[in-house]
Amino acid sequence: MINSSDRESFENNGVVVLKHFYDVEKEIVPILRPIREIIGICLKKYGVDYTQAPFSIENFDDGYLALLAKDRRIGGEIYDAVKQIPAFMRLLASEKHENLMNTLRGTNLPGVVDRGYGIRLDNPSEDEHLTGWHQDYHGQLRSLDGLVLWTPLRTMTDELGPVRFCLQSQKSGLFPLTCPPANQHQKNTTLYGTGLRMLDEDKVVSHFEQTAPLLEVGDLAVIDFLTIHRSSHNASPQTRWSMQLRWFNFREETGIKMGWPKSYAHGKSFAEWHPELFVASNSPEETAT
Repeated sequence: MINSSDRESFENNGVVVLKHFYDVEKEIVPILRPIREIIGICLKKYGVDYTQAPFSIENFDDGYLALLAKDRRIGGEIYDAVKQIPAFMRLLASEKHENLMNTLRGTNLPGVVDRGYGIRLDNPSEDEHLTGWHQDYHGQLRSLDGLVLWTPLRTMTDELGPVRFCLQSQKSGLFPLTCPPANQHQKNTTLYGTGLRMLDEDKVVSHFEQTAPLLEVGDLAVIDFLTIHRSSHNASPQTRWSMQLRWFNFREETGIKMGWPKSYAHGKSFAEWHPELFVASNSPEETAT
């Protein structure tokens, strides 16, 4: 599944793109078709007069923007629904992902991050849910030795806003977090909406070369838990759909010591587990994190 060149690139850069990793017809389309059906159900449910075009990979979400025009809250309903599609859950825990984790991390005891997976929707010119510069370990914990598996459900373009990566940033270890004052940073660009950001992030990211690869449907970006990356603005007229799947290594010593702890998705604070990496800013928001 992965050659020596890809493995070397991943170890050096902290991210690698595996072209055509998925069989689109067998592994991706079975996810796209139910998404299409869920949108159709919601069109009828909310009385939106819209006729969906025949299914294709390019227009699998036909009707979704019509629902947003009716009521933006419907988007949240669909966001929660699509991550429960059986084909998505089967792909999440597939043997090919387990083999990929074992190969890249040299382990024989990988785990899937509970509530660390989903199908993400980034709507046109809607930045309030974007994630700022971050390392995934801060938001997921479990183990320092983890992978993010990111794949688009719509072929990426510059206008759609590809994920940006700081190459080789994983070699610098964990960076401290802080909670900046609200008048300096909008909460929508913090770490998963927690109010936290990397300390001196502009200075930190300036030290690294950045890349924003344009993945096609079926491609996979494999990202080290310590690689700094961020969302991008969607300047296109379409929604950016992507899947994020997270795996970790049970045998990594930090995870063993802490007992593979849960994080923000379970109401846990990063500062609770790593007080040495949290820098107080005396912000009113700190009490909320």
